[in-house]
Amino acid sequence: MAEKVFSPYIEVLNGFEKVVEVNWRIRFINFFNKLYQYQGKENYEKENYEKEIDIIFHILAIIDDYSGITAAELKNYILEDEVTHGCYGEKARTLYVQVNNQKPEDGFCILKYLQLAIESKQQNNLFFVALAELFSVSRIHTTNVNHVVVFIAEEKSDFNEKKLELLKELLLDFWVDIEVVWREPYGVVGDGETMKINHITVY
Repeated sequence: MAEKVFSPYIEVLNGFEKVVEVNWRIRFINFFNKLYQYQGKENYEKENYEKEIDIIFHILAIIDDYSGITAAELKNYILEDEVTHGCYGEKARTLYVQVNNQKPEDGFCILKYLQLAIESKQQNNLFFVALAELFSVSRIHTTNVNHVVVFIAEEKSDFNEKKLELLKELLLDFWVDIEVVWREPYGVVGDGETMKINHITVY
């Protein structure tokens, strides 16, 4: 059994003719811990025991297949558990619960990009990709290496601000300053496309 390899049980379905590493600690840890306690005890037969464990893994894989669980969803469930238990800070925990309760699909989207950031280690880039998916972002302007102005063509609401703060908390490096212009477009001096007179903020 692989202790460091993340393998949801559904992957067993693709391994009928080969050995597939499965991390049994991901789910059902209490159940499998009890089974492993019988190793080495009286009437313990290693060959039969391993066959029984293998059958259990395949049954779990079939259940996952019927329920439609994917590797990405399973990772998100585990990541959600970490966030809601404060592993990413109390502020992130509070904001995630509020956002997810109001709009679960947005919570799922944010977790998806957090997982990608963990795997790719490209935190800031994914912040802007996630921002564009969650909001109507029409313009991003970098004033200097640590300051970015973003125009979001949506109303500045309590929910939208919480979503943005959650994204910043989970996906943005702390030294990057994000300034958001809500609804009304802004103009950048020297950029002719943005310098149009009509309720603009000038930078």
